[in-house]
This record gives sequence, C-alpha cells and structure tokens, in this order.
Amino acid sequence: MKIAIIGMGYVGLPLALRFAQAGVSVLGIDVDENKCTALNDGRSYIKHISTESVAAMRTAGLLEATSDFARVSAVEAILICVPTPLKAEREPDLSYVFGTGESIAPHLRSGQLVVLESTTYPGTTDTELRVILERGSGLLAGRDFHLAYSPEREDPGQYRPGRPSDSQDCRWPYSRLPRPGCGVLLARGRESHPGIILSRRRSDQVARKYFPLGEHRFG
Repeated sequence: MKIAIIGMGYVGLPLALRFAQAGVSVLGIDVDENKCTALNDGRSYIKHISTESVAAMRTAGLLEATSDFARVSAVEAILICVPTPLKAEREPDLSYVFGTGESIAPHLRSGQLVVLESTTYPGTTDTELRVILERGSGLLAGRDFHLAYSPEREDPGQYRPGRPSDSQDCRWPYSRLPRPGCGVLLARGRESHPGIILSRRRSDQVARKYFPLGEHRFG
C-alpha cells in the first residue's frame, strides 16, 4: 500500500510516521520546500518528533517528501491534513483545504480514496470539497473514487509522550464499495474502528450538542 499525506505539519508528520512504522509507504506532500528537504534528509522540525524516527523511516524507504501534487496519481489513498486556522469571525479558514482539492483534482484516478482530516464545520466534505474534486477530475465521488472525513485529534498544546496523538473515527458520505478507509486506519499499527456513519444533518446535531460554541469537528 502507498498513501499520500498532504500537509507535513504537527498532524501530518506524526500520521506519516505512524503509517510508515506499520510498513505503509508514505509520500508526504507540502508546499514548504524546507520541510520537504528536511524530511528527505532524515531530519525532524517538530519538537516532539525525533530526528531518529524520521531518519529510520527514510532509511527503510517508507517515507518521502515532495511539493509535486501530480504524484498523488501513484497512490491508493490521499489524506488531507492542511491547517484550518480561525478567521476573525471565529470561522475556519478553508482556503488551504480548497486549494489542496484544486491541486489534486486533475491527478485523481478511479478507485482512489480521499480523506479530509482537517478540522472543519459540517458539510465541508460532501458539499464543498466534493464539488471541487469532481469538477477538477471529471470523476464522481461514490462511483469513481471514495471520499471520507476522518477528524484529526492532534492537540499541539496537550502532547503526552507515549500516547497516540491521532486517535480518529471516520465518516463515509460517498463510498458504495466496501469501505477502503477501514484498512487505511488499521494499517496505522494500532487498534482502530471505522467509526459511526452519520448523515450531514445528524453530524450537525451531534456537533451542536457537544460543541455549542461552534467548534465543530465534523465535516
């Protein structure tokens, strides 16, 4: 299995290493050339990620970094881990998510899985990202490629050594075939589960109940 993780930040890099340590070949994609150079040199730029762990995966041939989005055509799954910082209106800035969608859409092929992991509001995956991917690829989600949302759980202010920092669940709004993402999650080398499948309306109800201030984590 080979996957691409877009966004080699505090969520994407630990996730990439977890996959690589489980024997999955990982292509890390980032627009920051300095990050790509560091990773390809076997160096870490995140405080709680050791250079030794990055170097080990590079030596094993399981981790590579690039800024070339066209290379997503060679992978089975694409995980989007780009930032969604809050704007002045306390709404997430989704420009990185949409920009990523536009960058990968021309290179999508049938059978691939695309997973949005960035924190966002309900409906982002199925009403906004889906449209961008379908328009740019000429493919249809649910028929030609799989589209899912798996909210990341990384909290940069609450790191605890030895504790998995990316515990997740999944939502599959567009996947008629057997859920390929379950295998992607299990490949992380720890116990996981496919999560609860929620409609957009139901996920919005859950979000409003548990995140009344609008900090929704369902997309």
